[in-house]
Amino acid sequence: MGEKYSMEQEEIFSKVMRAGRRTYFFDVRATKAGDYYLTITESKKFTNDDGSFHYKKHKSPSLQGRLS
Repeated sequence: MGEKYSMEQEEIFSKVMRAGRRTYFFDVRATKAGDYYLTITESKKFTNDDGSFHYKKHKSPSLQGRLS
């Protein structure tokens, strides 16, 4: 994993919101340096031809940012 992921230390706040076939995860974390970051992850449900389903997660770098 990259340095960005190894710096994440403590989860301060986490919230899950469902919207139809999509689920959004909002996570605020603190780094060792005491900075706070907001990460938004989208998970979307897909149905296969046989009726089974799977999820795809997408964490957009444009949705991650430092909180001051």
